[in-house]
Amino acid sequence: ATQDVTFPQPTKVSRIAFRNHYTASITIRATQDREALRRKDTDNLEGWVTILKRARLMDDPHSEDTSQYWHSFGPDDLTGGSGEDAFVGLRIFFYQPSPTWSRCGVEGIRIWGVPPPPEAA
Repeated sequence: ATQDVTFPQPTKVSRIAFRNHYTASITIRATQDREALRRKDTDNLEGWVTILKRARLMDDPHSEDTSQYWHSFGPDDLTGGSGEDAFVGLRIFFYQPSPTWSRCGVEGIRIWGVPPPPEAA
């Protein structure tokens, strides 16, 4: 499963936080291309850069113990791009190998970012 997050203007992403909902791990990809956001083919990586790869959210995907914790990923966790790149959107990929949970995802997504300064006229 995936979830897209779009920004009204290009934004430098500095931190992402959310509450887990039975997701074992996530990957987050970012794009500077609005056309890439419109494509729903998640296998096509053209125009995307991975900024967080297979981050583990649950200690055990078959156990409920850590299934609803809050998580926060900042500059030390987010890779890809130059750190100065401004993105127009993110695509979050959810992984849950356990057949125990019929649905997984994240809730309450909060993103800290800085829009780039306006271009000089």
